[in-house]
Amino acid sequence: FQFQQGKYKGRIFVAANHSAGDPQKQFRDYAAHGFYSDDHGKTFKLTESVNIPGSNESTAAEISNNGIMFNARNQKGDIKARIIAISHNGGSHWDTTYFDKQLPDPVCEGSIVNIGFKNNKHLLAFSNAADIKNRNNLR
Repeated sequence: FQFQQGKYKGRIFVAANHSAGDPQKQFRDYAAHGFYSDDHGKTFKLTESVNIPGSNESTAAEISNNGIMFNARNQKGDIKARIIAISHNGGSHWDTTYFDKQLPDPVCEGSIVNIGFKNNKHLLAFSNAADIKNRNNLR
């Protein structure tokens, strides 16, 4: 996405993930991160990785206060909920990272997108298979 307002207006942000080294049990070698550009894509910088091993298939959206809500699946599957990371500095650093138990997930890709503004706040739409066992209950 591209920031539409605030301090980082115009910044391009891309949610991503990587693995490094030999494969590890429970996919602990997987890690979600992002990269961003402040020069219209001529160059990109990497963000720090989300500090939950096994995070991958990530997506992100702009939120208020120069922020990003980053959303990833938990490939380890030990906690059947989406991983959320919040940044208030355009994505270079994650201020808060947690499992959102209100977003159940069976280890499946999800999607989040900013769909507009209401009362000066960003409106987000989120979609995933809201089930802890199967890829059912699309919401």
